Amino acid sequence: MNFKVGTATAASDNVAILLESATTTDLATGLEASSVSSLDQANAAAGMTDTAIDRVADLRAGIGANQNRLEFAFGNLTTVRENTEHARSTLLDLDVAQGMSQFILDISVRALSTIMLAKTHDTQRALLLLFDIASRVLKSDQGSTLNLLKQNSPAHNLNPLSST
Repeated sequence: MNFKVGTATAASDNVAILLESATTTDLATGLEASSVSSLDQANAAAGMTDTAIDRVADLRAGIGANQNRLEFAFGNLTTVRENTEHARSTLLDLDVAQGMSQFILDISVRALSTIMLAKTHDTQRALLLLFDIASRVLKSDQGSTLNLLKQNSPAHNLNPLSST
């Protein structure tokens, strides 16, 4: 049996497991027909039994080694998955942070534009007031200029930096 245990196409990303037969016929050929009626036959049967036990131990060792390889591959793939998820999370966090930074920048630009427009409007109003006063001064005599300034100062804000 072949198992894919890696993320690439390299040969090391595949685990091949060969499960050999473990029937009594395969393990101890001739043990069924053996006899223990004499010492030599009993020794031969004991040797075949030892061979079968050694073969079972070898098969079990092979299965254990394959199990360890699969568990190692599983742990490795788990680590790869966790690292990938962490990297994905970091990228999503960066996207959100970039979006929030752009949002804050847009709001700041709009606010500054509004403030600049308001200041421009105040400056225009102050200039119009000054032009109005100047035109009244030109129409009237010099003695009433001070009275015009006193009349218009409390009613109109001459400071272009203050908001209305």
